[in-house]
Amino acid sequence: MKNKAFTLAEVLITLGIIGIVAALTIPNIIAGYRKKVVETRLAKLYSSINQAIKMSEIKNGDCKYWEWGDINNHRDSVFMEQWWKKYMNDYMPFIIYAKRDSTESTSISGNGGYKVFFKDGSAVRIEAIPGTYIWFILYPEAKLSDFSKGILQNTNEKPGKNYFGFFIFPQRKCQIITNYEKKDRSELLTQCLSDYQGTTSSIGSPCAELIMQNGWKIPDDYPIRF
Repeated sequence: MKNKAFTLAEVLITLGIIGIVAALTIPNIIAGYRKKVVETRLAKLYSSINQAIKMSEIKNGDCKYWEWGDINNHRDSVFMEQWWKKYMNDYMPFIIYAKRDSTESTSISGNGGYKVFFKDGSAVRIEAIPGTYIWFILYPEAKLSDFSKGILQNTNEKPGKNYFGFFIFPQRKCQIITNYEKKDRSELLTQCLSDYQGTTSSIGSPCAELIMQNGWKIPDDYPIRF
């Protein structure tokens, strides 16, 4: 009687084929999962913030009459913390961590802001440009360990991939917008890629507009790979 078995060479060839297939498919699976997470959390954050603004207006009146600060509050993290707690905090559920930036300068060159981390792993950072608008920088996949250390973002994080910028212009509309809604699609694609590459600094707003216009789905021709 002879026992049938695979030779060592056959086993190694099979394992090699499996490894090649895994190397080709696993990155695509991971990228697809990340896209879904970004799409879902970005849409949720956008909706939650705008809903919070509407609810806050019931108590605090029309947002155009809220306290938007003056030149002394330019990117002042203390001011932003007070603003958030007064107007937004009570209407944003599932907050598990919040912190001012370590830079608390009130000068024009300051870069202070306020960060809020949510239970689902998303986060938002806000900065004030007094009397004009407030930035809402949305992080669909934030790292609590970085936020708790006062780190805004890792050097490998990029606009349009890891974070997306929105604005609220109180004298125009009481909701967060990208401010790129009037741009045509070709302009958005170009600007989105430029942001990612660092040649422009629109904090991922054009990329956010592309996703919004596509029904909160990352379009097939999105210029950034996940």
